[in-house]
Amino acid sequence: MSETYTGARRADAREIAYTLRDLDTVLQSPALGDRADGITALRRQVLEVLTEINTDLESIDRINEADTFGTDPTLANQRIQLIRRVERAKIAYEFDIYPALARLTSKVLDQRKASPDQDEVVTSLTPERPGEPWTVRKVVGAAEQIISSASKAAGILAKGYPLVRALGLLVGVALPPLPLA
Repeated sequence: MSETYTGARRADAREIAYTLRDLDTVLQSPALGDRADGITALRRQVLEVLTEINTDLESIDRINEADTFGTDPTLANQRIQLIRRVERAKIAYEFDIYPALARLTSKVLDQRKASPDQDEVVTSLTPERPGEPWTVRKVVGAAEQIISSASKAAGILAKGYPLVRALGLLVGVALPPLPLA
């Protein structure tokens, strides 16, 4: 299990960690407004899962350095427990955080679409090209495009980060593409 874990599953855990890190940044935006709307609870859950993934992956790395060949039986149990914890964190992301992110993104998108002044300049975003500032209409269009491409993706991992980017655009926090891509 640990040999296979070092490949694709480990990359998935790192991708979730990047997604959660940037989601936390977006959730801190004052543009999201009222914290009683579940944003504080979502942010707390994001930070808990992010902390668990990061610390467990670091611990797995330390064990792998100490046991280069993977033959030390005293470290095997620790390694397996850490891998299980990371996998549980990935499940929490898929079944709890991702659905909440999708609902929040949809809600914020609907609110921005309903904005009476679609030509209002969004000053919190750096213009893509000089002289062409972001307007509410452009932000909504770009977010819809990101969400549309994300909805065509096959798995939750491929859908998560684009939703975070779209939500970031909608609240005025520009995020780069996923570093792993």
